[in-house]
Amino acid sequence: TCVLFVFGWCFKVFWWKFGRFWLICNTSGGRICNRMSSTTPEWLEDCKRHVTETNEWKSFTVELFDAVQQQLTESHVKYFSDLSEAEKELFMERAVRAIQHGSSFTTLNSQVSKMLDMALNNEVARELLEDHPVNTKSDLVLGHARDGAVSLLQRWPDMRDKLHLCLNQPLPPTLRQLAWKLHLRNSKLRRQYATAVKTESPSLKSPWHREICQKCEDILQSEPTFKPLANHYGVLTAMQSVLSYYHASLQTASTLPDMDYLLLVPFLAVTQNTLSVDTAAGDNAKALLVEEFITYMAQRPGYMRESGVRDFSDEKLVFADTVADLLQHHDDHLATAISTAFGADKGNPNRTNLVEGLKTLLQPLLRVMFVGYLQLDCLLYVWDQYIIGLDVPPYQVLPTISTVLLMLLREHFFKCKNSHQMEQVLNSHSRKLHTHQFQYEINKRFYRTLHAQIHKDDKSTMPVLDPTQSVGMPPPWTHWSVEKLPPRQKAHDRRQAREEREAQRLRFVEQQKAEVELKQEDELARRREEERQLELALQESRRQQDQERVALEQELDTERQLRYELQKRADDQISMLQKQIDELKRQKDTKPKSAAPSETLSAISLKAPPPSAATHVTSTWPVPASPARSEASQAPPGTPDAVKAETIMRDLVGRIMQGTNWLGHGTGAEKDSLDQQTRQSLQAYNKDRREAEIEIFGRRISSRDWNSMASGERTDTKGRLADVVRRKVEQRYGTSGGR
Repeated sequence: TCVLFVFGWCFKVFWWKFGRFWLICNTSGGRICNRMSSTTPEWLEDCKRHVTETNEWKSFTVELFDAVQQQLTESHVKYFSDLSEAEKELFMERAVRAIQHGSSFTTLNSQVSKMLDMALNNEVARELLEDHPVNTKSDLVLGHARDGAVSLLQRWPDMRDKLHLCLNQPLPPTLRQLAWKLHLRNSKLRRQYATAVKTESPSLKSPWHREICQKCEDILQSEPTFKPLANHYGVLTAMQSVLSYYHASLQTASTLPDMDYLLLVPFLAVTQNTLSVDTAAGDNAKALLVEEFITYMAQRPGYMRESGVRDFSDEKLVFADTVADLLQHHDDHLATAISTAFGADKGNPNRTNLVEGLKTLLQPLLRVMFVGYLQLDCLLYVWDQYIIGLDVPPYQVLPTISTVLLMLLREHFFKCKNSHQMEQVLNSHSRKLHTHQFQYEINKRFYRTLHAQIHKDDKSTMPVLDPTQSVGMPPPWTHWSVEKLPPRQKAHDRRQAREEREAQRLRFVEQQKAEVELKQEDELARRREEERQLELALQESRRQQDQERVALEQELDTERQLRYELQKRADDQISMLQKQIDELKRQKDTKPKSAAPSETLSAISLKAPPPSAATHVTSTWPVPASPARSEASQAPPGTPDAVKAETIMRDLVGRIMQGTNWLGHGTGAEKDSLDQQTRQSLQAYNKDRREAEIEIFGRRISSRDWNSMASGERTDTKGRLADVVRRKVEQRYGTSGGR
């Protein structure tokens, strides 16, 4: 409820600020800004846009413009932009004060509240339509209201006094962090700390730094009310750094008092969510803590400081006297019990004993401002009530909080016989109190007084939303709480509806199952089609390989037949020549010696051989002149016949070898083709031989390796290499016998 009040009022303040900015921009020829803040929620932006389009907004801005223009005319000022900032503020204050009770302002106030209600409800309804919403509708409404209030306060921090509406209400964590920051900000302290960090100044650490660090760790681990902060490394490092810097800034020779350690704990609890559990605190978090803590320590009342401070006794006495008045007015029996306990030794319980007893009883609690006496959630609530009123001097909430604390422990105080027992009750039983107990007592007895104090110096020109009154408030929000109730049904109708839902669920399950099966069938058909396509491609590839293999076999058979015929012709010619040689030898033996053997041999040798099939296919081979024949034909007279016969035989054998070479290797293009094929075969064989060595031994075999092998091992290795080479040749040509 408090968050909604804060948000509603801040939103109305926003429209006042927005109207003033619109007026300033239009009177000076400028243009209005269409954005509130980069962090403003989207639904709040939409609400702003809808309000600016209404007739109520136009009427309000026109009336505000006229009021300012009237003041300009009365002050003989031509343009609003000619005024200083202070004068602009004064003119705007007067203009708003002049129209705040008019119909246009009241109508706009009602319209803003209505549209804000609708925008917030629409945003919450949109989130509730999600599949599995985590938060309830109330949580979503409060959460969005909190975010809107925080964004507006960040946009206009000078509106922090509107947090007075949170009187007797604990602030949400996000709003609490922002509220403390706004009330305790001190840019000078922040700049000094940032400069010290940047320059690594020695003032960052106190001479007692090690003792301070050890004591911080001991306090967080030993104090029962600090359990949420124990074992939190970020909180520990932040506490050590802030206190060390604070002690160094005091420039005192003595160490820090214990109460300074405790007074920093609430600030650590507020910033706990921004610190890491396992890593040290960052410089930005430390700078914020330094700024807030030192500012708070400087603004503390005198009765919370050390006894050596000036006016300490007077302020302490005034505080105790105030608590005594409140206690006697609201719980006179408890006041009498305290006076009796502290005046037991003197035997005369009176008001003086009551005041002195309250001074003694409350002084330890006030010096640490309830830290260590209350649980953290209750402690932060008390600090919220104190901090939101720092800008209002007449607002004194600590005497009220102290009185309520004593009243909540009244049953235990009645059992005490002396002051020592009362101090023990205060130390032990105060930790069992809860926030709602303080809220109840304050609402019941003290709220009107505190509300009057905190709004005593409030000079705001805008209406204030008081949670205890309804006068001047906008109409209540209804959209977010109006819901259509479900119709009442009988048992059989509910059973029938349940059966229908179950049947619908089963149909949906069956439909999903059918869709899954259909998807699986489609996937299976697609895979089968892919397999069929792959099988067809494999068959086509095999058919092409078979055709290529048959063609190669046919070419091989043709080449073998051709070589066979050439070899046969060569053998026939050799046989014929051998017969001719034998015939010449017989003729030599039977012929008379006067005959000229050279002439007869020349005639026989020059006889052409019979034609064959090769003579029609191949070209005629040239027959170069044999040197032996030339020498025989040119032999000088008187040469012996044996020498001539040997010369003739050499010439004949040379011609036979040359003819055989021509028959085996061919001539011209045929010879080049055979040479090319022979080189390719040799290269393929060498490649297969290298791959076989790598396949068997994992590397190439050098001549040194061959020489180091035994004869049996070398033979076995050659056999293995030959098998691998033969297998590779068969794989290459697709034949079982190689090529």
